[in-house]
Amino acid sequence: MTQLDWQRASTDEDEGAGAYLEVAAGPDGQIYMRESNDPETVVVTTQAKWDAFLKGVKAGEFDDFAEEAGEDVAESAAEAVTEE
Repeated sequence: MTQLDWQRASTDEDEGAGAYLEVAAGPDGQIYMRESNDPETVVVTTQAKWDAFLKGVKAGEFDDFAEEAGEDVAESAAEAVTEE
Protein backbone atom coordinates (compact mmCIF):
# COMPACT_ATOMS: atom_id res chain seq x y z
CA MET A 1 0.00 0.00 0.00
CA THR A 2 2.99 2.32 0.10
CA GLN A 3 2.71 2.48 -3.71
CA LEU A 4 -0.67 4.19 -3.52
CA ASP A 5 -0.94 7.92 -4.16
CA TRP A 6 -2.45 9.02 -0.85
CA GLN A 7 -4.38 12.30 -0.90
CA ARG A 8 -4.70 14.19 2.36
CA ALA A 9 -7.90 16.02 3.26
CA SER A 10 -6.24 19.19 4.44
CA THR A 11 -4.87 22.46 3.20
CA ASP A 12 -1.22 23.49 3.39
CA GLU A 13 -2.09 25.74 6.34
CA ASP A 14 -3.34 22.69 8.28
CA GLU A 15 -0.05 20.76 8.10
CA GLY A 16 1.07 19.47 11.49
CA ALA A 17 -2.22 20.30 13.20
CA GLY A 18 -3.26 16.71 13.90
CA ALA A 19 -4.63 13.61 12.21
CA TYR A 20 -6.10 13.79 8.72
CA LEU A 21 -8.11 11.48 6.51
CA GLU A 22 -6.05 10.17 3.60
CA VAL A 23 -7.67 8.53 0.58
CA ALA A 24 -6.20 6.66 -2.39
CA ALA A 25 -7.70 5.03 -5.46
CA GLY A 26 -6.04 1.64 -5.95
CA PRO A 27 -5.12 0.03 -9.26
CA ASP A 28 -7.66 -2.69 -8.41
CA GLY A 29 -10.54 -0.18 -8.49
CA GLN A 30 -10.90 -0.16 -4.70
CA ILE A 31 -10.81 2.98 -2.53
CA TYR A 32 -8.39 2.96 0.41
CA MET A 33 -8.74 5.21 3.47
CA ARG A 34 -6.56 5.73 6.51
CA GLU A 35 -5.78 8.30 9.18
CA SER A 36 -2.45 10.06 8.87
CA ASN A 37 -1.55 9.27 12.49
CA ASP A 38 -2.23 5.53 11.99
CA PRO A 39 -1.15 4.69 8.41
CA GLU A 40 -1.00 0.94 9.06
CA THR A 41 -4.76 0.72 9.64
CA VAL A 42 -6.48 0.93 6.25
CA VAL A 43 -10.17 0.70 5.40
CA VAL A 44 -11.07 -0.52 1.90
CA THR A 45 -14.34 0.08 0.07
CA THR A 46 -15.68 -0.26 -3.43
CA GLN A 47 -15.85 2.54 -5.97
CA ALA A 48 -19.67 2.28 -5.97
CA LYS A 49 -19.89 2.77 -2.19
CA TRP A 50 -17.40 5.65 -2.34
CA ASP A 51 -19.43 7.31 -5.10
CA ALA A 52 -22.60 6.95 -2.99
CA PHE A 53 -20.79 8.51 -0.03
CA LEU A 54 -19.58 11.43 -2.15
CA LYS A 55 -23.09 11.98 -3.47
CA GLY A 56 -24.34 12.15 0.12
CA VAL A 57 -21.61 14.61 1.12
CA LYS A 58 -22.40 16.87 -1.82
CA ALA A 59 -26.14 16.68 -1.01
CA GLY A 60 -25.49 17.78 2.58
CA GLU A 61 -26.57 14.51 4.19
CA PHE A 62 -23.71 14.68 6.71
CA ASP A 63 -23.76 18.41 7.47
CA ASP A 64 -25.03 17.75 10.99
CA PHE A 65 -21.72 16.03 11.74
CA ALA A 66 -19.50 18.77 10.34
CA GLU A 67 -18.06 21.47 12.52
CA GLU A 68 -19.42 24.95 11.89
CA ALA A 69 -15.97 26.39 11.17
CA GLY A 70 -13.62 25.13 8.48
CA GLU A 71 -13.91 23.02 5.37
CA ASP A 72 -15.65 19.65 5.48
CA VAL A 73 -12.88 17.02 5.61
CA ALA A 74 -14.85 14.40 3.74
CA GLU A 75 -15.60 16.78 0.87
CA SER A 76 -11.92 17.75 0.66
CA ALA A 77 -10.91 14.10 0.46
CA ALA A 78 -13.55 13.46 -2.16
CA GLU A 79 -12.23 16.27 -4.31
CA ALA A 80 -8.68 14.92 -4.03
CA VAL A 81 -9.66 11.45 -5.25
CA THR A 82 -11.98 12.61 -8.02
CA GLU A 83 -9.27 14.88 -9.46
CA GLU A 84 -7.14 11.86 -10.42
